[in-house]
Amino acid sequence: MFGDFQFLRLCPDEPQIQPIEASHPAEPGRNPSGGLQAAIIGQGTTEVLVERRRHEIKPKSGGGILSYEVWGIIERGKARVTRCNLAYINQALCAVDHGRVLGYDNAHGYHRRHHMGQVELVKHVSYEATAELFQQEVTALLKAHNESKP
Repeated sequence: MFGDFQFLRLCPDEPQIQPIEASHPAEPGRNPSGGLQAAIIGQGTTEVLVERRRHEIKPKSGGGILSYEVWGIIERGKARVTRCNLAYINQALCAVDHGRVLGYDNAHGYHRRHHMGQVELVKHVSYEATAELFQQEVTALLKAHNESKP
């Protein structure tokens, strides 16, 4: 499993992030609604949607939406991640970049970090490392936002 949203429990009475769509990994080669979702890349290599998650963060915890989309190639029963788009969206905190407060992606052939409308290139180690860093940064952003409340 790639994404885990249990880390964002900021209020004692809030058990977890509330899912909007399916909160489980997509079956390799199938989109969450059941149809085949794949892309041909290179010479006959098929890239499939491995995971798509979208979770709503309750307003009392800072609000917004967490979105994970991960594509990969299935090799020997395991996914090798080829593309990802991780985003924390909250238009109350960020009026630019479609409300993307924080995000990581590699949609244009290179790895980028988005933060409050600014984009920078980042060194890529692995999808797991990027997802962990994303989770840590979102947690810190939400914690700072909650601590600034009167």
